[in-house]
Amino acid sequence: MVGSSVTHMAQTFMAQIGNAIGLDEILGPHLSEEPEKRMRRQQIRGAIEQMRVFVIGNTIFAPVLAFQAWGPGINAVVLIWTLLMLTFSWWLFFRWNTTYKTDGRKSDMDAFVSETRLNASIWCMGMVLFFPFVEGDGKTILTTVMAGSLALGTVGFAQAPRAAFWYLGIQKAILTIVPLMTGFIRGSGSDMIIGILALVAGAAIFNATLERGKAQMRAFLNHEALSQKSEVIDLLLKDYEEQGVEWLWRTNETGCLISGPQQVLDLMKVTVDGGCSELVEAIAQSVDPLGRDALTRLKSAFRDRADFHEVTLPFVDASTGRHKWIMMRGRPQFDGGSFSGFRGI
Repeated sequence: MVGSSVTHMAQTFMAQIGNAIGLDEILGPHLSEEPEKRMRRQQIRGAIEQMRVFVIGNTIFAPVLAFQAWGPGINAVVLIWTLLMLTFSWWLFFRWNTTYKTDGRKSDMDAFVSETRLNASIWCMGMVLFFPFVEGDGKTILTTVMAGSLALGTVGFAQAPRAAFWYLGIQKAILTIVPLMTGFIRGSGSDMIIGILALVAGAAIFNATLERGKAQMRAFLNHEALSQKSEVIDLLLKDYEEQGVEWLWRTNETGCLISGPQQVLDLMKVTVDGGCSELVEAIAQSVDPLGRDALTRLKSAFRDRADFHEVTLPFVDASTGRHKWIMMRGRPQFDGGSFSGFRGI
């Protein structure tokens, strides 16, 4: 009971931190299944495109790092770790050829994140094994390689924020803890400075990765919104083609409808025989509530006697119960300077 309460409090605390720094904008957008799959696919493919060269570069960087510890009695460890890193790197390179074809399933993202954690862990294993045994220029080279791994790896994986934050978290923790502990045990101020610098650098890279992730997520959501609007427009055009009607309409100076195609008049419940059917008022009484904004635009254009374009109004067809959409365009007409009504399609 106590353990459950502590776990809940920890989860709540971490969620609050995530909200405060904006992490929820990246990891917690509420999307339906298909957009979620498209987002994961885009993230995985983007990260792989950026990281392929870096993974191949491990063929050079891993031996450079490991052989700084050659000599102090751990040569076997140097060889084993180097072989492990090279084997994993090339396995990952060819594995990504398959992963790149993902359709965005959650299982593919989970596997990609797990592989990223393993990648970071093997690098950090090298830091743990070799840093305490290296001195002088060798330590400078080792630290430079690890710093490059931290920066380039995090930036490369930034296309997939879940993977990037795992990679950054593991690397940052080890690059901070190992030098600090080594410095504390040996009384080495330079080692402790390396640990502090790694902590500061990790925080800066985290912030840059977070902001980049936010920008990418906003771009993705904006693209999704535009795609949805495009789908609506396609449906409108299809409906228009099915109706096969071009609405040639005309009103007089008071707004009364003079003429229009019968099929559209029936849909709008408007008549032109006998008396005045004020067009805007008739539309207001029969248009579906979905068309409120469009109706406001139409009223404004009639009031100001101004051109209007692509005012899309939904009506419910009484015979089918389905929505039908009418796209209106209109232009005010003047005769000798006097307003004589509107004409449009």
